[in-house]
Amino acid sequence: MMRTRTEHDTEPGRDEDPAWAAGRLAARSQELGCLCRDRGRIMAVRDYVTAPISHWVDAVSRDMPLGRDDMEALIVALAHFVSVRDALIVSTVCGVDDADVLMGFVTRPHDPDSVALMSSLLSRAFEDPQVAPDMERQGRAMRLIDDMTMLAAGRFVVQLHAMAAYVLWWEGDGSARGRAELARREDPECTLAEIVLSALDRGIWPVWHADEPRENISSAEE
Repeated sequence: MMRTRTEHDTEPGRDEDPAWAAGRLAARSQELGCLCRDRGRIMAVRDYVTAPISHWVDAVSRDMPLGRDDMEALIVALAHFVSVRDALIVSTVCGVDDADVLMGFVTRPHDPDSVALMSSLLSRAFEDPQVAPDMERQGRAMRLIDDMTMLAAGRFVVQLHAMAAYVLWWEGDGSARGRAELARREDPECTLAEIVLSALDRGIWPVWHADEPRENISSAEE
């Protein structure tokens, strides 16, 4: 079910009802689960997030709006697939605007070529002192993450907080700790939150921010 760009139509007043929003996300999560059972993981996730990820790229690179429908699709996909989160992180911190490349990370996260490319992109951004964050791009990404966080709760918000923590850490912003702790509060086993908290505890930052990072933790998550 390929999604097209739409501004989600909502009934007056219902956007402010957390129970209604939670019900929508739960229904969409069930829909995605059925797609995975019926079509297999790769086809299901491809159909579900190809358009939203393309629209995400437009939003972070060209400041185009991201509609409610796309946001909900990404929120649900993040709760199902860590690979979606990692693709959005690479798009944000490495400036990857090729939606096909991002979808390769999403649908084939363990493929050797995908692993090598993601590792190369993140390692260069982490280790090269000339590669400073694009603060405008990351600011747009953080606004989108925060907008999606306002629509989510419980298991649907874990990876949003973790992704925000990672981006803030990449920027050298100590407020990353608070977002990582929020992710861990919802899911004590959130690995990315633990990675960020460990880096902060040990004073590890990307090389553009710190003179001598002691350890490379550029991979979003093993």
